[in-house]
Amino acid sequence: YDVYHTVKRNYGVGHVRGQVYEAIPLMDYLYACSDILSYDYEIYDIGKLQEAIVPERDTLLTHLGVDTLKARYLLQKNDKIMELPQHMFMSLAMFLAQNEYDPMYWAVKFYDMMSLLEAEMATPTLANGRKLKGNCMSCAVGSTPDTIEGIFDAFKEQAIGSKHGTGFGWDWTRVRALGGTIQDTKNAAGGLVPWMKIENDIAIAVDQLGEH
Repeated sequence: YDVYHTVKRNYGVGHVRGQVYEAIPLMDYLYACSDILSYDYEIYDIGKLQEAIVPERDTLLTHLGVDTLKARYLLQKNDKIMELPQHMFMSLAMFLAQNEYDPMYWAVKFYDMMSLLEAEMATPTLANGRKLKGNCMSCAVGSTPDTIEGIFDAFKEQAIGSKHGTGFGWDWTRVRALGGTIQDTKNAAGGLVPWMKIENDIAIAVDQLGEH
């Protein structure tokens, strides 16, 4: 209920009594967040999607679940929460269904699965999937070549990916080992440990879903 009151105030309807999903219908939410969300609106009947929303499914969420949504997933503008839980599920369903043969059918199908907590998306998709330029990848793999340019390109790729919420599995086996030869100079290579220290610092400095 704290989320309800907060979002109603942020929409300027805090004085409106009654059901929060009636005070803030799906269309109002989509319009208020249109500069954040990514959809082909013409393929959807928003009125029918509004009818498919079941507000009572919010009660399936635990206190910890609601706190997690507030902290990491519900859309915000100017540090103000602009999204209700069922709107989050529906907008994400619209995003996931927009390239299907029957997007209306699949949007409702995806919404039902997520709102009933039968299946949930991974963090990057749940947090970014409906956003403009949002990254939906949970994990990615890559490999570092045995050159200075390649090593620092790998660091940049990991940092940018982590900024958008992607975790990495990374192959460093191509980089020469400690004591390897560099430009005909024997025992010159420092091995992997110094590079691993830099990679660890990058992982701390550019955490998933955030920049420091």
